[in-house]
Amino acid sequence: INGKFLDQNLTGVQRYANDFCADLKFKDNFTILVPRAVDLANFNNIKVKKVGFFHGFFWEQFELPLYLYLKQKNRYLLNLCNIAPIFYKKNIVTLHDVAFLRNSKWFSWKFRLFYKLFIPIIIRRAIKVLTDSDFSKREIYETLKADSEVFYLRSTFQSTPPSSSKKNIFITIGSNNFRKNTNFLFDAFTELRLKLIIVGQSSKNLKGYNNIKFNCYSDIELKNEILNSKALVSASLYGGFNLPPLEAQSLGVPIILSDIPVHREVYGNSALYFNLESLDDLNAAINKLNCKKFYSNLVTKGYANVRRLIKYRNNYIKLKKYGVEFNVNINKE
Repeated sequence: INGKFLDQNLTGVQRYANDFCADLKFKDNFTILVPRAVDLANFNNIKVKKVGFFHGFFWEQFELPLYLYLKQKNRYLLNLCNIAPIFYKKNIVTLHDVAFLRNSKWFSWKFRLFYKLFIPIIIRRAIKVLTDSDFSKREIYETLKADSEVFYLRSTFQSTPPSSSKKNIFITIGSNNFRKNTNFLFDAFTELRLKLIIVGQSSKNLKGYNNIKFNCYSDIELKNEILNSKALVSASLYGGFNLPPLEAQSLGVPIILSDIPVHREVYGNSALYFNLESLDDLNAAINKLNCKKFYSNLVTKGYANVRRLIKYRNNYIKLKKYGVEFNVNINKE
């Protein structure tokens, strides 16, 4: 497993990679290869090997494939965070979405250039491409002409009874970038005079708002903040899955989502939706939660959706042609 994610800040794709590795059933069959400076305290139950002397791009693109060719010539490399070493031929790649091709304004020019140069090569040469939803599967085919296999995400948290100490505070999770559209929520909740907790990287753009804002990355902190919230709100413009709403549903917290195709696919009738062009639409969705019976029904639908995705999700990924099998434990839900 390409362990570069253990040397990065913990955002969405890194959390996915951590959870995927923690859930591997037959852990003796896997080794996470990591840069030498990585702290290995969190991976006691899976083999981890430090490789090379550098980190970041140079480590992933040069030291990692060199080690594989010299020491592990017949092994497959599972890459969980979009990027893989282009000089290695036995890559299995998870591509979460193709946002970098859909709207260049969402990313810096360096990021766009890097992804536009590397991703097509990586995907074309990969022996298998994994993605998070049927929506992303279609997007990958339309933009890169590549087939992929859908492997639905699961909630990081085990299903928990809803908290009885709900506050009239809403929560959103995501860094302050254009794709997450958090600025829309900043303005909307300020105008509606409602409290909003923002979990993610801080930004000087947040100054001047009276909303609650802070950084929070540990699962314990995140779980507690979601549990104490009235609802989770997401105004994302685009994505391959959007995991935080599923985490909220597993904790008995309703979700209010932007009306985009991937949200409709993953969350169906278990969520409230709003038009991103209309503040009144968002306000109407929020007001529906004041009805206790409606609120309770939405919580029940959320739990049902968590169970539906677990049932639908592949229990394992088999690459029969290559004799490779990844089993992922989902029984703990």
